[in-house]
Amino acid sequence: MRTLAVILILSAAGICQLVDGPKPQLEAANLIGPVQPPAFNFVEAAKQPKPVKVVNREFMVHSALTGALMIADFESALSAQRHNPNLRESDPLFGAHPSHLRMYATALPLEAANAFLAYELKKHGHTKLWRVPFFVAETMHISGIASNLSPRPGGSFVFF
Repeated sequence: MRTLAVILILSAAGICQLVDGPKPQLEAANLIGPVQPPAFNFVEAAKQPKPVKVVNREFMVHSALTGALMIADFESALSAQRHNPNLRESDPLFGAHPSHLRMYATALPLEAANAFLAYELKKHGHTKLWRVPFFVAETMHISGIASNLSPRPGGSFVFF
């Protein structure tokens, strides 16, 4: 009885495959006429935009400059705190007396997100706007360095 059921199931599966098989060709192929090459439209090909190289020399320079300014900012802040324990970090993300690990572990993902934002802006055709995240980060780190190197006891530095 089992053998009969297996044979019926297998034959039903074979019949289903035959139903969906290839159909007969009803039209004859035209082998006498000339073969036409596919048409190439040079105007349409010229209109297609060229891919933008996102990570170029300027992008790498901004990334490296932002990283170098971040390191200078953090090291000058930690050096000032080491020489004067009464000084406090003004950024609430780092806490009052952060360690090297806390400063870098907090800031590196933010710097990476900043670079990713600039990358995405540039990739989607914003030819000038992609520089803004880098300029904001560079300006913040420069002001932090100036504040850390300020001769005033609180590290406050006034630009004006």
